Amino acid sequence: MPDSAQAQRACDEAIQHIYRIAETPARQVPDSLQTLLDLAAFFRDCEDDVSMKLELWLLNNEVFALDKLGRYEEASTKVAYFFDTHFDEASDLYRARFHLWRLHFDTFSGEVMSMIVAYNEAKRYAETLDVPRQAHLHLNGAYAYREINEFEIALTLINKAEALIGEPTTHKDSLALARVWHASAETRLRLGTRLQ
Repeated sequence: MPDSAQAQRACDEAIQHIYRIAETPARQVPDSLQTLLDLAAFFRDCEDDVSMKLELWLLNNEVFALDKLGRYEEASTKVAYFFDTHFDEASDLYRARFHLWRLHFDTFSGEVMSMIVAYNEAKRYAETLDVPRQAHLHLNGAYAYREINEFEIALTLINKAEALIGEPTTHKDSLALARVWHASAETRLRLGTRLQ
């Protein structure tokens, strides 16, 4: 087999392995996440013409892996790269996902005003997200508004998240609803303390 054919086969196998990690419970295992990152780097080196759809899928999964591994600075760098390089040509779904990532990492840094800006940008694309991600978006927005003592806005966003989830039908929905209840209780407690 010619070298170029072997290289292409290795490249094809790498992307298939990435799919097997990213689309299965393996995406929760640290070793698998590191393998995903290694294979993504290998794939970009061996594939000359990566489609935009595949590039954005890879980038999103790399951010997911880095986040789960606690490598927040590297993940934030990839999010910034998306906005600098791909935002204009990305679909609304990826615009929403990367705004949500930006908001997520802003919560770690405590950049409240950046969080509010990120939330307001992200909500323009919120309808492209699944229900748990939409709820997550509104809860992070609520957290930001709560930090600047805008408790009424925070409670409105919490209620919006709860309405989106409704009666949970999956474990993911149940976890999102638990987060809603926690945020609601904490916000009401802080509002009550402020009013006393």
